[in-house]
Amino acid sequence: NFVLKALFLVKAVQLLPMTSTFTTKNTTQNYLFKGTLMSQQLPPNYRNGFNETLASMISVKSSLSSTYLYYAHMVVQCTPVFSTSIETAGVHFDLDHFVLTINPNFFNPLPLEQRCGILKHEMEHILFGHLARFRDIDNFKKWNYATDCALNQFIDRSHLPSGAIYPDNLPVRKGCKAKDKVNSEQYYDIIDDSQIPDDPNGQCSTGAKPFDDHGQWQQSNVPSEELQKEITKSM
Repeated sequence: NFVLKALFLVKAVQLLPMTSTFTTKNTTQNYLFKGTLMSQQLPPNYRNGFNETLASMISVKSSLSSTYLYYAHMVVQCTPVFSTSIETAGVHFDLDHFVLTINPNFFNPLPLEQRCGILKHEMEHILFGHLARFRDIDNFKKWNYATDCALNQFIDRSHLPSGAIYPDNLPVRKGCKAKDKVNSEQYYDIIDDSQIPDDPNGQCSTGAKPFDDHGQWQQSNVPSEELQKEITKSM
């Protein structure tokens, strides 16, 4: 089964536009957002960073593939959207699939390892069920920090942008200590809300902040929570 998945990934990369194709003109991209046709200007070669990253996650010649191959399999099952309407990157669910949105101005200049780490980060939000569980949470900005803290520990620290959230920089209440590798709810319960700015992507008192756009979760169109769970399991 794993071999079949690997072959599927290789075929998927073969279908991607070549990253060596360059243009000096901005590209106009049309896309659907909640049934409305939108248009935006994207920088030249806006897909190059994504294509290179995905290829590195898959290629047997890449030192990164042993760590990221599984997550590449998830990425190719998402619909990629490249947009400057968000600052960084994010995921949401739309009817019967997940959508991965990336701002190429943020993503492309990053080192390759950090681009791989970001794609894994987004896929782990799906795997950990963060997109579904936030509906039961009262304080969304605390949930932003708690979820990142829970999953960033499973990513090489040098493969994420500086300021990423971990137990050692989580803004917790006095007398509390963030343990390693516990679930998001446990981190949520000990976070000191007064140390987190109202901006959901703002930097807290410890210098940590979410680097992706969790506001994308709220854009989800979920006709059936069971369907969303089943699709997640199948990935």
